Amino acid sequence: MEFNKKYIYFIGIGGIGMSALARYFHQIGKVVAGYDKSTTDLTKRLQAEGIAISDFAESDAIPFPYRNAEDTLVIYTPAISADNPILNFFQDEDFECIKRAEVLGRISGSMSTIAVAGTHGKTTVSSMIAYLMNKADLKINAFLGGISRDFGSNLILNPGAEYMVTEADEYDRSFLKLSPNFSIITSIDPDHLDIYEDEDDLLDTYKAFANKIDASGTIYTKEKVKKELFLDGKKVVTYALNEIADAHSTITGVKDGKLEFDFEYGEHKLKGISCGLPGNHNVENATVALALLLDFGVSAEKLASAIKVFNGVQRRFDVHLNQKSIVYIDDYAHHPKEIKALVSSVRDLYPDRKITAIF
Repeated sequence: MEFNKKYIYFIGIGGIGMSALARYFHQIGKVVAGYDKSTTDLTKRLQAEGIAISDFAESDAIPFPYRNAEDTLVIYTPAISADNPILNFFQDEDFECIKRAEVLGRISGSMSTIAVAGTHGKTTVSSMIAYLMNKADLKINAFLGGISRDFGSNLILNPGAEYMVTEADEYDRSFLKLSPNFSIITSIDPDHLDIYEDEDDLLDTYKAFANKIDASGTIYTKEKVKKELFLDGKKVVTYALNEIADAHSTITGVKDGKLEFDFEYGEHKLKGISCGLPGNHNVENATVALALLLDFGVSAEKLASAIKVFNGVQRRFDVHLNQKSIVYIDDYAHHPKEIKALVSSVRDLYPDRKITAIF
């Protein structure tokens, strides 16, 4: 869908999802500015790219060109307080004010969309898919929830893109605004309980997201999730690690600090391949990414070669120091299951080292 306004103003522009949208509009020729309460490396990068940003939460800080409701679209994050003076100014003056999720939904309606949902793994899986599609010369636009080490950005933009890859964020039920043709649901664990009443409420919302896929689309998920969401009648591809599923991988060992595994999906069988990222959970992430790309017609050999050198996302098992005396790893893990997976990955790689965790 076209966005006809010349000026785009972002409230909360420094968020990882908001900044990707800001870059998108800036690169397609819109005049972009925004507000964020914090000055960070990310906001500094946006400013260096030509986007004006203020950290003053006052309506007087809104630049003059963005004060005409006919020419300006306002995009805001649900994390912004309802009493934010800048948001209140735009709402009081009858500007078109829409949430980030609705913008993504409008964009996704014009392309074949791959949406990655789940409590854990969204950013890594969506980045992995975008990376593999790019390596396969498939033209994509991608909105990522982290800075890809392979692209150096959270936005991938290609003129004439046929496909869109995006995270499907369950926070604020945002993913219900998307129109996916292919969806991946990595996991469903209780989270964002400031939004959801309980686990049943969360499951009901995921069911609504799954039902956004029509008869021609495909859902990739685990057997447990398939049963929880009652996905009978949908085209579902299951995936698993060290278990039987439509697409499954089996870890066979460690070589040069990387896990090796065998992968099987239908007629496709790959032996002794490796993932560029450590941890059993990343082999599982690779399993669903490989299955999806095989369904897109990409050769198994090309995928095996590409996944081996995938560099992942900043702050996802980010190794800053790797010396005999000390190893320093930064990771975004905050949900208990994510922390458990992180610690397990560290123990696998460094079985004889003392681990100190700072949360």
